[in-house]
Amino acid sequence: MSSTENVTETLRIAAPSELTERLEFSLERLAESSSCWQPVDSDQVIIEAYFETAEDAARAANALTMQLMDWTGGTTGWSITQAALPEKDWSQAWKAFFHVDRVSERIVIRPSWEPYTPLAGDCVIQIDPGMSFGTGQHETTRGCLRFLDALMRGERLVPPPGFLDLGCGSGILAMAAAKLGCQPVLALDIDEEAVTIAVENITINGSQDQIRVTTGDVACLTLDRPFDIVAANILAPVLIEHAASIAATVADGGALLLAGILTTQYDAVRAAYLPLGFEECQCVRDGEWTSGQLKKTSASR
Repeated sequence: MSSTENVTETLRIAAPSELTERLEFSLERLAESSSCWQPVDSDQVIIEAYFETAEDAARAANALTMQLMDWTGGTTGWSITQAALPEKDWSQAWKAFFHVDRVSERIVIRPSWEPYTPLAGDCVIQIDPGMSFGTGQHETTRGCLRFLDALMRGERLVPPPGFLDLGCGSGILAMAAAKLGCQPVLALDIDEEAVTIAVENITINGSQDQIRVTTGDVACLTLDRPFDIVAANILAPVLIEHAASIAATVADGGALLLAGILTTQYDAVRAAYLPLGFEECQCVRDGEWTSGQLKKTSASR
């Protein structure tokens, strides 16, 4: 896991406010952390993104430039400025943007420096900003966490439902599943850095004996058996391309939680899964993003 104490470089991105969610989603993987605000009487959002090195910041600036040109159709109406950031400024300033966050009825995300006394039934996960893979604040992650919380309410199931986290990132969904009673729990990501971060976070939260983390592609995943709950927080083109492989990981009668989907792409993603034996239970829109909960019918194979 990257340490926020080593942050030395920043990008300041000014862009149309309707691109906020897209930029934040990109920066979850590109930056150590980021914060955003919208000036009064302005239709632009300002995002500060933080990096360990000037080279990391430059690579991110290039990637964001290509995305912004694609989203806006040109080079006007947005800007990216790179600058050095004194370590002493960052070491305190970034903490102001992160606090204890109740993302669902029972799931609470807290940074390590902020105390929190759990309420009865709370599922508390310690995640610090400063990694490239999310802290539960993004709309897509929140959607999955809320679906999962609702699925695991009531009496503990015997045997407990198995949980598969595809595109695990920081491991936050896998940790929530384990703390809510899922077993076994398997977390998978194609990115080796994400797997390293997930393992560290899982260890910090004391869930290392409950969760197995592995590097790999869902298309090549070999399972002993399908899982009762599968979360796939992956970009829409990947969800569509690998629909058959993802569908095969879900047990008959099981739940598939789909996220990472822009609202404009959700219908296409859903359409890829309905012929594979799924029915939609619900979908929730949050900003520009939509998450869906599907059920695999007992007749599907």
